Amino acid sequence: GTWSFEAVRYDMNATDTGKFVSRSSGCFLLICGIVNVIILLSMTLEQVGSEHYALPYNTVTGRVTDDVKSEGLHAKPAYGQWILWPKTYETVGESLNCNSLDGVRLKLETNFQYLPRQSSLFDLTKTYGPELGEAKEGEGEQDNNFKTVLSWHSRSAIRNACAEFTTQEFQTQRSVVQGAMYDRLKDRLSAYMETDVVDV
Repeated sequence: GTWSFEAVRYDMNATDTGKFVSRSSGCFLLICGIVNVIILLSMTLEQVGSEHYALPYNTVTGRVTDDVKSEGLHAKPAYGQWILWPKTYETVGESLNCNSLDGVRLKLETNFQYLPRQSSLFDLTKTYGPELGEAKEGEGEQDNNFKTVLSWHSRSAIRNACAEFTTQEFQTQRSVVQGAMYDRLKDRLSAYMETDVVDV
């Protein structure tokens, strides 16, 4: 006679052993399905901390999604990760030489606080691109070109402000000089980096 899958399945279902095997196979497949769902959920659900905004990044396709997440438990792509951006102002210090209006070379030490705008995080990520390592929540943001370019623009703005004042004005009108540096930083980082500045 001829053998077929349908005939074998019929013969198995016709016996107690066959029914037991069929039920066992069904239970095994069901358990495997449940385990796979649990694994998938554990890979796609991840906490975003209170100090960061996060953009979902799919490491398989290499795509970043324009969907900014804030604090809480959120879904991300399986095998994906978060691109983290600061949610609170960060302080950066710059030490640089500049020329005053009367041609004297000065050494300046400045500190200011900055915060990239939430509405611009996707565009900033596309423009400057994060170095997507294995950074996890709580370890800070991934290093990226954004901070490098931010430093270039801030140093340029500070030098431009420095060139507007004489050496004497640096000594006698410190608050005016500080205000000019703030204005230069605020305008430049707003225009080129979509970033707000406070407290120079």
